[in-house]
Amino acid sequence: MSEWMTEWESDGPVRIAVEKSDIAGQAMRRVQCGSGEGAVVVCTHGERVLLVRQHRPAVGCATWELPRGSSESFDEGDLVATALRELREETGIVCANGELAGVIYPDTGVLTTRVGVVSACADCAGPSDETDGEVDEARWVDQTQLAQMIRGGELADAMTLAALRLAGL
Repeated sequence: MSEWMTEWESDGPVRIAVEKSDIAGQAMRRVQCGSGEGAVVVCTHGERVLLVRQHRPAVGCATWELPRGSSESFDEGDLVATALRELREETGIVCANGELAGVIYPDTGVLTTRVGVVSACADCAGPSDETDGEVDEARWVDQTQLAQMIRGGELADAMTLAALRLAGL
C-alpha cells in the first residue's frame, strides 16, 4: 500500500487536508474532512420521515435532505450518538434510541469520509429542544410525498437518497 503525504491542510476550525500518493505510477489525491466520520439520521414518526432544508453554498442553493453532520470528539466514535446529536441540534427533536442501519462512503473517488446511516423513531412530531439554527426548515413527509420529491428533483442529495434506501424507504 502506498503512503499518503499531506499536500495542503487548512488552518481553520475544521481540519481539511488534501493528501497525495503515487499508486501504480499514477498520482492520486484524497480529501480528509474533520474527524473523517459522520452520521445521517433517517428519523421517522409513524409513516412519515423528517427532512430538513438547508442552504448548501457548494451547490449554490437550498436542498432537502436528512439531518446529518460530522462526529465530534465527545461522540467517541459512536455513529448513533453523532446522528442523534445532529438530529437534536438541527431540529430540536430528541430521540432516545437509534440503530445503525449501515455505513456509506459519500464519494469513494475523493473523500475518505465514513458516514453511519442511523434509523430512529421520534416519539413526537415537534421539537422538544432548542435548535442551532443551521437548517432553514424541517418537514415531515409521507412515502407518497417523498417519492414525488425524488421524481421531481426536489430531493436530489445523494447521501440522503443512499441513506433512505439503506434504511428501507
